Amino acid sequence: MATYLHVGTNKISACLFRQVKNGYSVKPYGGLWLTEQKDDTVYNAWVGYLSEHPHLLYFKGYADLTNIPCTLIELKANAKIYQITSDPELITFQKSYVTPEKINWQLLSQEYDGITINFSDLSRNPNLSSLIKDYCLDSTILFNPHCLKNYEPGFITGLYIYNDGCFDDYTMTFTGQKYPIMPAPLSYFTLSEQIKNYVANYLIAKGLTNLTFELYLKIFTEVQNCVTDHFQKAIKDVANESKTDELILTKTLVDNALLF
Repeated sequence: MATYLHVGTNKISACLFRQVKNGYSVKPYGGLWLTEQKDDTVYNAWVGYLSEHPHLLYFKGYADLTNIPCTLIELKANAKIYQITSDPELITFQKSYVTPEKINWQLLSQEYDGITINFSDLSRNPNLSSLIKDYCLDSTILFNPHCLKNYEPGFITGLYIYNDGCFDDYTMTFTGQKYPIMPAPLSYFTLSEQIKNYVANYLIAKGLTNLTFELYLKIFTEVQNCVTDHFQKAIKDVANESKTDELILTKTLVDNALLF
């Protein structure tokens, strides 16, 4: 299975995956963007593009342009990735997922874990579809965090350092340690919805409309206990699948600030 690079963070969890929605352009709202990383080279297409268009580094708001976090990502063998590598494949894609110049990303994300668009091959067509023109380079967009096998943290250094009239060559370094993908915790908004449902379905139904602070605290504690049970099960499942010690996984969760 191919290895991919994500630039912008060196900690990957399901929290990074927003629900995929149809955007106003030919690109989706949500998902995790990757570029394939060849084993035999330190070059990466997206990092190379950033080095040629350094204004994008400022636009993306990186705190330290000399030390940009990145991640090597490996997908599971059964990851279901839609491939567009040729004009016939693009035509098939358009018939299934495109309505007048609009891509139905929501439908695609329900049927596939992600999509790979081979821009370098498709761009050879002089009549390149407007659906592809904005991609600039080969891209993979993941919709589903469960298709990720593991990730390896790293940093890109020297990407935008100006010395003696020229830019230094960048270097990508990685820790050599791979981590499983952590499940996303229930968000604050999900907890709020559970509390509201508890209030509406239980307390108000019993005529208890004047809630005290103690009652709210009791409700939140009960909901939090449910979340803790959810994490304990998730940790056990991930540990069994990745053959990793549960204590190590729990520490990883804490280190990544994924627990309450």
